[in-house]
Amino acid sequence: MSNFDIIDGFTKVTDKDAAVYTQRLAKEEGMFLGNSAGAAIKGVLQLKEHFGPEDVVVVLFHDHGSRYVGKMFNDDWMRENGLFGLNSHSLFKLIFFILLKWLILNHARRLFTLRLVA
Repeated sequence: MSNFDIIDGFTKVTDKDAAVYTQRLAKEEGMFLGNSAGAAIKGVLQLKEHFGPEDVVVVLFHDHGSRYVGKMFNDDWMRENGLFGLNSHSLFKLIFFILLKWLILNHARRLFTLRLVA
């Protein structure tokens, strides 16, 4: 059961904004996340005038983008639904660079560990 008395406020985010910010998180930050992550970031940006320089804002991303490959990361679906999308070439490059970054980080960690042990 939810206790709405502890919630200070809400903000509404459109489906289009959520989809666009989901793609932006992937493209600009290398974070392959679900649509709720895009909605959360857009919501925080909409509320930014309520925060001061000393405030700390925490946003939890609780799902990954694999469930949305056929939606937010599919140009045809985005166009059919009137949403902006990455083109296929950009999406391929994005996934390639995310995988490359993961490989480099994992191998660098192993190399660093091997040098410390040796």
